[in-house]
Amino acid sequence: MQRSGAIFYIVPILICYSFLFKRFFLKPFFGIIIGYSLIAILIGTFNYYKTNVFYIYPSEGKYSIHTYFSTDIIAKKYDLSYEKAKLYEVKKTIEWADKNNIFFNDQFDLKKIKSTLELRPYFINESDKNKFFNYINYRQFEILLNNPILTFKKVAKNTLHFIVLNPAFNHFYNEHRGKNEARKSFIHSDIHKKLIPYRIVYSLVIYFFSILGFYYLFKRKKFFELSLITLSILYYIALFGWYGKTRLYVPSLIYLSVFFGVGFNMFIDYLKNFKKSL
Repeated sequence: MQRSGAIFYIVPILICYSFLFKRFFLKPFFGIIIGYSLIAILIGTFNYYKTNVFYIYPSEGKYSIHTYFSTDIIAKKYDLSYEKAKLYEVKKTIEWADKNNIFFNDQFDLKKIKSTLELRPYFINESDKNKFFNYINYRQFEILLNNPILTFKKVAKNTLHFIVLNPAFNHFYNEHRGKNEARKSFIHSDIHKKLIPYRIVYSLVIYFFSILGFYYLFKRKKFFELSLITLSILYYIALFGWYGKTRLYVPSLIYLSVFFGVGFNMFIDYLKNFKKSL
């Protein structure tokens, strides 16, 4: 209910419970689904009261890929600037609206529209706005499927960046919070580039101890814990890796910290035993 990215988290949970309870999994399996459904029905009912359309999937999830990823694919495909690619998508959206008899209010001025999301305030009713979000959701995946090579390259690059930890992000984000241009300039600044090698080393250290922790739990056949933690980490990578922004990797850190803690403790015990053997 608080973050749109958590809406599918029930999937790794159900997978893990299937392994934990094995042939007795039906009772907890359906218990989780019923509890999840009750919350989903409340959200859907609220949305229906507000828009006359019952839905539980947040509108943010229907346009985020289009805004932060697919439009960039269009820019690369047609060798356009990002701004021109956004205007290209505005044109496609207007064509969709005309074809489906969806109209804008009297304040609509196409000359002022620079991106598809800027069309939101001009829909006459909420149901048309919901149709707009459904179209954007369809369009964002249409672009990806029609350009598999460009999509794969960009996903791979962004995912690699995504999993490189950034302990300095919070400091600089809050220092420049509310100053979009200042924050943007930091991303391209020399200090940001200088921090990259340190971030890579820092990440490798964290992952080294985490792998040790994974090995320790695997050796002791803690398969439920392993599957729950690993799938939770992979869930956020699969869901947000395309975006490439490290801050969205933060929910995975609470799970990664379990592996790190176990691995670091294993390393300390090894040093103690090695010292005793001398």
